[in-house]
Amino acid sequence: MAEKASKFITVLLVDDQPAFRQLARRLLERGERFRVVGEAPSAEEAIREAQALQPDLVLMDVFMSGMNGIEAAKLFRHTLPNIVVVLVSAYDNLSELASEAGAAFMSKREFSAAALLSSLNGPASQDRPAAG
Repeated sequence: MAEKASKFITVLLVDDQPAFRQLARRLLERGERFRVVGEAPSAEEAIREAQALQPDLVLMDVFMSGMNGIEAAKLFRHTLPNIVVVLVSAYDNLSELASEAGAAFMSKREFSAAALLSSLNGPASQDRPAAG
């Protein structure tokens, strides 16, 4: 049983829209690769949750009230460097900003478990430990 648990990539979902968090949870938990361990409606709460839960991956919206996802990704890179951050947005042209913040990027329109796995192999992930 413990061996199977280690195969999961644990995920913290961060978005100020509950509907996206619910959709992301459903899509990720359909397969056997991801396990959602927590949710947060803001970047500030995400940082607290990540410190407590130590997920492998934080899936975070770019545009939220308060601290945005880009600022939070930079903070994660410095304070919790073993956690992979993947930023998501309805806007498609944010890959470079995400990469500069030390995060991967994917469009919400293209979001799926398979696309998330693929984004983990992108350029921003090369400086990070492998999730899982």
